[in-house]
Amino acid sequence: MLKKMHFGHVPFYEHKKGTNAASTFKNICATYGKGSLSECTIWKWFTRFREGNFNLSDESRPGRPSDCNEEAI
Repeated sequence: MLKKMHFGHVPFYEHKKGTNAASTFKNICATYGKGSLSECTIWKWFTRFREGNFNLSDESRPGRPSDCNEEAI
């Protein structure tokens, strides 16, 4: 399984190929399995790309930092 941080590269690649968000979601599920990434997340990535934001790192969010160990993902 890919680490969470690598999943942004897949929608970016598909977007650059001209694939739409729905097809990208199907491709990711077919390759990595259902639940690997939500359809909502794909739509958010594609919205960012259409707005010209190609930054693939997670953007900071307000609130308490996650207790999740991202190295374990």
